[in-house]
Amino acid sequence: MASASTLGESAIQVVYYLVFNLTKAVTTFLQRDSYLYWPFVASTLAIALAVAAWSTTGDARSRWGRLRAYFSARLWWHASARADYRLYFLNALLFPALAALLVFSNTGIVSRLDGAFSLAAAAPYAPSSPWMEAALRAVYTVVFFIAYDFARFVGHSLLHDVTFLWPFHKVHHTAEVLTPMTAYRVHPVELLIMAWIPALATGAVTWAFNRFAGAGIQAMMSSSTGCTR
Repeated sequence: MASASTLGESAIQVVYYLVFNLTKAVTTFLQRDSYLYWPFVASTLAIALAVAAWSTTGDARSRWGRLRAYFSARLWWHASARADYRLYFLNALLFPALAALLVFSNTGIVSRLDGAFSLAAAAPYAPSSPWMEAALRAVYTVVFFIAYDFARFVGHSLLHDVTFLWPFHKVHHTAEVLTPMTAYRVHPVELLIMAWIPALATGAVTWAFNRFAGAGIQAMMSSSTGCTR
């Protein structure tokens, strides 16, 4: 009986996982952290319409004809576009599970470096003035995002330059037509790599601020920016 109960609970968890992540994928237009959040899509469409209206290339009929072609089923139901949709939903279902098992956070990197270099023994840090506290917040934020962006660059470069990584990234470069969904034409392994490297870089930055600016910097930053969570 206990075994049957355990199997039943597991089945419920699997169904919940599938329904939750499919719902999140389908409602991406309503999520503010999505590239496809509806104001982003609407503003992009407005810009495209404006460019078509004021473009000096060709006559008005040809400009509007090209714009209509962008919304045709020939583009949006092209075999390449359908591959984009399949990858989008595959990653929506697969990546959360992979992330739970394999992705580490920048906070985890900080903890490991703390343990390796005994940061816990460092003296607590207290900003000498509100101006000093604000300066530390500003410097940390700038360095954090520079490290994040540079790590993304490094990860992308590795995907191009390392022989055994290129087949994973090549998926992104095989698109025959371009739609907003092509941004999601990514192999799950590439998603993992592009999560690991920024986590290492930003974790190292946060650890360095802890180590050299004082032990209190992480708590101060995490409570105000959320960057270290």
